[in-house]
Amino acid sequence: MRIPRIPALAFARPADVPDLFDQVAMDLLLTPEIGELVDYFERTYIGRTVASGYHVAATYPIHLWNNHISTLLGLPRTTNAVEAWHRSFNATVGCHHPTIWKFILALKREQGLVEVRHTNYLVGKPPTQAKAVPTE
Repeated sequence: MRIPRIPALAFARPADVPDLFDQVAMDLLLTPEIGELVDYFERTYIGRTVASGYHVAATYPIHLWNNHISTLLGLPRTTNAVEAWHRSFNATVGCHHPTIWKFILALKREQGLVEVRHTNYLVGKPPTQAKAVPTE
C-alpha cells in the first residue's frame, strides 16, 4: 500500500485524517530534516495528544480545511469566485479609498449588473465568459 502524502489528506474522510497523518509522518520522519515540517503540520492542522493523554486542538481544525465532502458534492474547493468578484468590484470603484458617494455609485452599478445577469438567467440566456487577452 502506498502511503498518501500531506496534500492528499485534504481529500480523505475527516475521521481518517489523524490515522493517515500518522502513516505519512512515519514515512516522512525517515528523513531527519523534515521533522520540523511534520511537527508544524501536526500542531497546526491535525492536533496532538500529549504524554498525559490530554488532546491539544489544532490551530485550524480538520473540518475547516478538509475538502472531502465538497469534492463528493462537486462544490467549489476554493474562494476563486469571490476573489474574482472582489477584483472586478475594485476595478469598478477605481481607487483604494473612495468617497462615500463614489462607493454608493459603484454599489448601484454592481446591483444593475447583478439584475441583468439574473434576468438573463431567468430567460435561459447562458452567461458570457470573459475573453482572454492575448499576450505577446
